[in-house]
Amino acid sequence: MTRLLLFIVIASILSVTIFIFLFATLRRYFRKRAYGRLDRSRVKYGPLVGSFIDDPSSRSLDALKTEHNSTDWTAVEEALLSAVEDAQGSRYEKIYGLFEALGYVDDYLDKLKNGRGWERALAAERLGAVRCGRAVSALINALDDSFRDVHNMSIYALGLIGDESALPAIIESFKRGIDDYEDVSLRIVKSALMSFGGLSVQFLRPELKNPAWRIRAAVVDILGDINDPAVF
Repeated sequence: MTRLLLFIVIASILSVTIFIFLFATLRRYFRKRAYGRLDRSRVKYGPLVGSFIDDPSSRSLDALKTEHNSTDWTAVEEALLSAVEDAQGSRYEKIYGLFEALGYVDDYLDKLKNGRGWERALAAERLGAVRCGRAVSALINALDDSFRDVHNMSIYALGLIGDESALPAIIESFKRGIDDYEDVSLRIVKSALMSFGGLSVQFLRPELKNPAWRIRAAVVDILGDINDPAVF
């Protein structure tokens, strides 16, 4: 009986080990295939996106329309995100127009509301990256999200968009969470408020009289780093 039990234990361990090995091998194989498809899509769509931005009349927008959430969809998105990062003026308007026309903005807004935690956080980050003005209301609502990364990325995005109507909500969110904020969260809030420059000063000054010393200390720190005459 003892030998039989020992045989069963050894066989079970070997079975589990083989299963784990096969699972890891298959996962690496399928990931390699997926990355390979994505690389091919990048090679195909990267130049297409660039040429369309430089000269929209050179081709039909249909050339950039792909199946939602497909590998090609991701490749076009990556090319657009890379292009919009430092774009200004009319170039930014053209690139942002592509995000709207190809459905990426609507996808981000839907995921911000209905996605899983990491999807909501990524959607908030992307809406900030493209400086989506019509996302301000949704991002303000996301400041009440229980998932910390969603909250942080929403503040970060609102700072990038720079719509001053978001300032009261950012300040209130900051005050509510001041005792629970980690250093990373505080740096994100600080960066977002500083991005508004003098506009944020009028909302921060009253908090210098807040009875909570942590809030007063954080406000002094933020005001000290805002390089704007309105501070003085």
